Amino acid sequence: MHKRTVVTLFCEDVRDEKAGTVSLIGVMSDNINVNTLGAEDRDGDGQVTLKPGSRTLPRLCVYTRVNFDPNDDLKSISMKITLPGGEDSFDSAVEPEIIEQSKSQAKEKRNLLAGLISRIELGGTPLAKSGVLLVEVAIDGDTYLAGAMNVNLIGETAQAPTSPTET
Repeated sequence: MHKRTVVTLFCEDVRDEKAGTVSLIGVMSDNINVNTLGAEDRDGDGQVTLKPGSRTLPRLCVYTRVNFDPNDDLKSISMKITLPGGEDSFDSAVEPEIIEQSKSQAKEKRNLLAGLISRIELGGTPLAKSGVLLVEVAIDGDTYLAGAMNVNLIGETAQAPTSPTET
């Protein structure tokens, strides 16, 4: 049995509770509609104005959990979030010391699996177009699809595509 799992949940907020637990608020489906007309936009002095055609993600938290056998000789774990269209992405790597700490804690507690959790907030992130937001986790070079969400920009006026020769 392969003891490795990777999963991402999309939600509105992630909260740390007093008892040491974590609450995911507003867990979303694999589809989100982003209203591009009349979206809020903050200018440099903190004033909130309505700006037609804004294309930013609303409050969106990406909660990813990676579980693995604490006896595995893992060298590297990294995560990549790719926005719709693939133009922008966010990459992060887990420090080797954190991997070793997770393995050590799992062994001490006699847990079957060691685990790492990532929490990233993408609220306010600009979007170029509708498409799929991907979350991928690489473990020692093997890439796992942790989550995918269809992002649909709604309320915008359809425009004819421009050719590369047009200016």
